[in-house]
Amino acid sequence: MKYSVWILVAFLALGCQQQVEQNNHAAQAPKADAAAEAEVTGSVIDVPVDKAYELIQQNSGQPDFVVLDVRTPREYAAGHLPGAQMLNFFDPEFQQKLGQLDRDKTYLVYCRSGNRSGKVVPMMEKMGFKKVYHLFQGYMGWSAKGMPVEK
Repeated sequence: MKYSVWILVAFLALGCQQQVEQNNHAAQAPKADAAAEAEVTGSVIDVPVDKAYELIQQNSGQPDFVVLDVRTPREYAAGHLPGAQMLNFFDPEFQQKLGQLDRDKTYLVYCRSGNRSGKVVPMMEKMGFKKVYHLFQGYMGWSAKGMPVEK
């Protein structure tokens, strides 16, 4: 019985040491370029401005890629991302209109600061949208980096 306990303790200690070594190795691994980093949550991928710009450039003219602006008509008219379609978050029929969108298309969703769009992307995920990118820095982050806008 004593030997069984000592063997169990030895295995546990060895397992803990291996986990510590794996964690140390992961901490020392080089980090990816911040512009290319994206946080994936289900079918939603949070992307920074630079990655959103790349996505727009790579998918320009592709009918299955939609830039979705969930700001108000006034905000949209003042300036929006190239090719963006507007769907006003404050429209009383917003959820119904969102539900009418093609779930098989790829969407890049944004608002002014990332707050409204941060509420929209989980809705899209629950509705079964296959691929949604979220510009979490919003239009403010986009324009602060001097990215192109349309009026």
